Amino acid sequence: MGEKVGVGIIGTGGISGVHIRGLTTQCSDIARIVAVADISEERGRRAAQQAGGADYYQDYHDLLARDDIQFVEILTQPALHREIAVAAAQAGKHICIIKPFTVMLRDADEIIQAARQAGVKLFAGQPTRYDPASRTIHEVVRRGDIGEPTRMYTRSFLYLGWLEKPQGWYYDLRQSGGVTVETLVHHMDLMHWILGPASRAYAEAGSFYTQDKPTPLPDDQIAVLYRFQSGAIGVLEGAGSRALGAPSWATEVTGTEGAVWLEEGGRVTVSRTRLSSGSLETIIPGESDTTGGAGPMLRDYLQCVLEDREPPVTGEDGRYAVEMAWGAIASYRSGQPVSLPFDPAHYPDFD
Repeated sequence: MGEKVGVGIIGTGGISGVHIRGLTTQCSDIARIVAVADISEERGRRAAQQAGGADYYQDYHDLLARDDIQFVEILTQPALHREIAVAAAQAGKHICIIKPFTVMLRDADEIIQAARQAGVKLFAGQPTRYDPASRTIHEVVRRGDIGEPTRMYTRSFLYLGWLEKPQGWYYDLRQSGGVTVETLVHHMDLMHWILGPASRAYAEAGSFYTQDKPTPLPDDQIAVLYRFQSGAIGVLEGAGSRALGAPSWATEVTGTEGAVWLEEGGRVTVSRTRLSSGSLETIIPGESDTTGGAGPMLRDYLQCVLEDREPPVTGEDGRYAVEMAWGAIASYRSGQPVSLPFDPAHYPDFD
């Protein structure tokens, strides 16, 4: 058996179970979970048991002090990412930060700078890139099968009941960034991955389903229109408004010579259109694993550590998804289109 990467997990809330399962079932030959940290002892010890008897710490600094941990995954609420990631970089650990990378852009800049100064690898945890259907669509576009991409549509509609699940921090915009940052960066990153950088954003949003909360979310229903530097147009819809049985996710990319789209059930259809003829092809991607892409993502990242490769999804990628989210936020708050990227001297904020 070869060398294994020692892994530390900071934050053992709901999403940690999926990541622990991915590490123990898909990465056990190259990594082992050494320790977990969480301020909740009950939650942390439960996760440590799930991780095969890993050590538990209430203070994440104790985890970072261990020499047998080389790779740290940060799974806390977003507003805590900067503090923990900077400490991890200073401790010499390679870092994976689950989406959203941060809430505030300045925090993202500080993390990237800290990792660069420490010489550690910084990975953005964007598991949607490792979903088989998403990878198939990306590959179809990359090969030029549909010509030059001109438009992309994607959406994420969640059951209304989903809005009852998050803890109180989700309703504090400075802690979560709302639906736009906390949830929709999955899709913004997918757009960036397929279409490249955006140059302009325009959004409309409203509070329709969280009015009974002490602090209603301003974006529990949102639609965003992006113009990309390539000239392509992107449309993103997101909400906690999915009716029972209605489609939740959708992704479609239209090009100058065809289109590719994701259907319910995970099938991907490619339509190739020419002036005189056309064709349809249905692709059945590999089955999605039970970790929503987290397992394959972590395996790839850990291989980068073992082989000293550059991260395939960088801290800059994670930051860019947050910048796209802030383009939407700044637009729906002002009622005007917003140019991207932002001037670092004038980053937007929740005021």
